[in-house]
Amino acid sequence: MWGLATSSFRTAADYAWLVERFLQHQAAQNIRYSEAFFSPQLHLGRDRDLTPAQLLDALAQGAQAGEAVTGSRVRFLVDLDRSRGADDTAEAALQFALAGQARDGLFLGLSIGGPEQGYPPEPFADLFARARAAGLRTVAHAGETAGPASVWGALRSLHAERIGHGIRALDDPMLLDELRRTQTPLDVSPTSNYCLRVVPTSQPHPIRQLLDAQVFVTLNSDDPPIFSTDLTNEYCTLARQGFEWPELWQLNVNTLEASFLPEKEKASLRQQWQQFRQSVGE
Repeated sequence: MWGLATSSFRTAADYAWLVERFLQHQAAQNIRYSEAFFSPQLHLGRDRDLTPAQLLDALAQGAQAGEAVTGSRVRFLVDLDRSRGADDTAEAALQFALAGQARDGLFLGLSIGGPEQGYPPEPFADLFARARAAGLRTVAHAGETAGPASVWGALRSLHAERIGHGIRALDDPMLLDELRRTQTPLDVSPTSNYCLRVVPTSQPHPIRQLLDAQVFVTLNSDDPPIFSTDLTNEYCTLARQGFEWPELWQLNVNTLEASFLPEKEKASLRQQWQQFRQSVGE
């Protein structure tokens, strides 16, 4: 499904439209800022006429147009397909991220995604080391469909600053201790976990257990079109499972603190959020 969806985008206008529509969707949920993943390995190659520079132009155009209309901003992280290994396309993706970084920070960092089973993070250590040396931030999808070893690898080999999912950390008390000590954010996406049957739909999501263990957790929507969700739905899911307003608000605050925004911008948003919270009587 994912490959079919990405294959439908062919021209620069397609990509600019996609980013603009994404920001419209985010703004409809009152999302002011997003850090979204983009996988250049799926969008560059012999079956595409776009050069990397043209693709970056299109993404920048869509981001600028969408922000002008909606007030919602987006910055990107290059997401490597771990199933391809650290091959020439992964190297090209890193160079794409660096070129995007040079465009007023349009690209912020490097990540790995895709199937965990059989594709550990360790082979990507050199790519991530070079990304960090160049000032890119680092994120890794780990601990959703594979166990704690996947998370340990992301932390030790990739020095990931955030972990996508990470719920399998609950299987390893030592890993929980490490996450609690370092306060490394786990970007948790309940609907994704339910759809992939990582968590049985008959059970409450284990995000509660992570919070009880004093792990730093944020709430996310993963792939909204594929899983028929959005961020609002993720909050509603937790509310139906007994989360109360102060807990949901704290998850919202956690997301701001875990973002890669400069501190000055975080401070401005903190002030706006505090004013909103006071306005609703909380």
